Amino acid sequence: MNPYKSTSISQKLVLYFVLLGMLTIGILTGYTLFKTSEAMLDRTSEQLNSIKMTRKLQVENFFKDRISNMQGIATYKEIQFMLKLLDNENIKPTTLYQEFSAFLKPQLNTNDYFNHFFLISSKGKLFECPTHSIGIEAKLNDTTGYNLTAIYKEVIQDKNPKVEDFQFIPKLGKNMMLVSAPVVSEQNVAEGIVCCSVSPEAINQLMHDKSSDIAFGSSGEAYIVGKDYLMRTQSRLQQNTMLKTHVKSQSVDLGLSGNDGTVKTVDYRKMTVLSSYSPLEIKGLKWVILAEMDYSEVIVPIVRIRNQIILLFILISILFFVVTLLISRKITKPIIQLQKATQQVGSGEFELNLEVQSHDEIGELTLAFNRMAEQLKQQTDENYRESFNNLSSMIDGQEFERQRLSRELHDGLGQSLIAIKLKLESINHTDMSKIRYMISHVKELFDKTIDDIRRISNDLMPTVLNEFGLEKALRRLCSEISEYAKIRVLFNCEGDFTKMSKRDKMYTYRIVQEGLNNIHKYAEASEASINLKYFEKNIVLDVKDNGKGFTFDSHNLNNGNGIRNMSERAHLLEGNIEIITSPGQGTHIHIEFPYSI
Repeated sequence: MNPYKSTSISQKLVLYFVLLGMLTIGILTGYTLFKTSEAMLDRTSEQLNSIKMTRKLQVENFFKDRISNMQGIATYKEIQFMLKLLDNENIKPTTLYQEFSAFLKPQLNTNDYFNHFFLISSKGKLFECPTHSIGIEAKLNDTTGYNLTAIYKEVIQDKNPKVEDFQFIPKLGKNMMLVSAPVVSEQNVAEGIVCCSVSPEAINQLMHDKSSDIAFGSSGEAYIVGKDYLMRTQSRLQQNTMLKTHVKSQSVDLGLSGNDGTVKTVDYRKMTVLSSYSPLEIKGLKWVILAEMDYSEVIVPIVRIRNQIILLFILISILFFVVTLLISRKITKPIIQLQKATQQVGSGEFELNLEVQSHDEIGELTLAFNRMAEQLKQQTDENYRESFNNLSSMIDGQEFERQRLSRELHDGLGQSLIAIKLKLESINHTDMSKIRYMISHVKELFDKTIDDIRRISNDLMPTVLNEFGLEKALRRLCSEISEYAKIRVLFNCEGDFTKMSKRDKMYTYRIVQEGLNNIHKYAEASEASINLKYFEKNIVLDVKDNGKGFTFDSHNLNNGNGIRNMSERAHLLEGNIEIITSPGQGTHIHIEFPYSI
């Protein structure tokens, strides 16, 4: 044996352990990196979602308050008075403006929410007034340039407040977002509507809270997009985007579809962002609010942690390799010794007793090897003895069968042929009157001889088994034993055995035949029973007698051919055999094996 080759094999084993250790460290490192990245992305997503939900709540509450403001204004008696004045053909705008300035203008100027006021009567007349200028009078039709017809009809019909998305007012030359409410009399009759345009700056102030913008970093922002995919607020990162910048992103589509969540997508700047989206629940508006941050900024801490983890992985791998290399030198020597000893055992040298050089796993392995060598020696000896016994048993069985066949031929067939020969020879000395009788007697002897030949042939190879099946063959066997052994044999068969393989039929038949022969020769029984059943894909065979029984243990298998032959055939059928007996209690042989087709 080449020592260099043995050392190389041991070193390969150590190398495998090194690779396995590095693979384990790599998997743990990758898993840690993945979970860390996932946690940081989740944290950023939660942060964006928190800002989004805060802004969403602020915007929704803002419009609820504006609707409440308009409903309150619509209930003023002064508004109803102004509507009556508005329907007067001779009224002047200045008179209406005086009424407006007297009670409503101070309220509207206390905040920056509204910047334009409209009052429309049931007759279609309109009073329009910026909060800081004199109003004018106009009729409600398509030529007025205010485009308020649809809003007026809807509010009057529903008698409910309405928020109208931004639309362009040609008369004023700008986009306005209107909040309207019906003016209803005590008789529940809609007498007109009041409208106020919402200041875009008020919405922008809600979306650009400086305290929240700190959490956005340098690239984060929150904004609103309408159903036409145009921004409804000013971008934090670009100028002049309100109602001008088109935002057609995945998060906007999902939000307009009524979904709420966070997704990685491309924004209006063609930048990859982490976007948290949600639809705004404002009646009359189909808006989506988004909180976004550039993905490159999101993963900055992830990249930093990844680099740190990779560096730590490299350092741990180097340390692991060095330690494993040092340990391998201690492991190599006893492994080579065991390898050489294993080759000796493989060549048949079992007289080995290796010296234990350490009290660790290698030492335990050496002790185990010594025990294995001793057990192999014992097992080899036992296998030799078992092979010898099996061969002897097979030869004894053949000799026994030859002796039985010889006795059958000599005592049965031979005697019959001699009797026939003597009868035939005596014909020459017999009177003619008795020749017919003697020929008849010779014929009977021939019939008996033929029956003996059939019986011997049937014992050697029962033709009824192949011609009529297992059940009829066993039934006939039981009948024959009952007849010549003077033992009452009861036979019971349950199930269909027609598909059973020829080999299994023959083995089953021989087991029953061996069992009945044993009962006839040794049991001194007056009654026996054979039960054959097909049960849950298995065949169960029970052979019982009421004979004298015997003391049985495992050594009985080698003391007689009968039990050993039955056990071996049951083993060939891949089944189990159980022998239940005791002196004076009869014998019960239970065999169970699978149904083989």
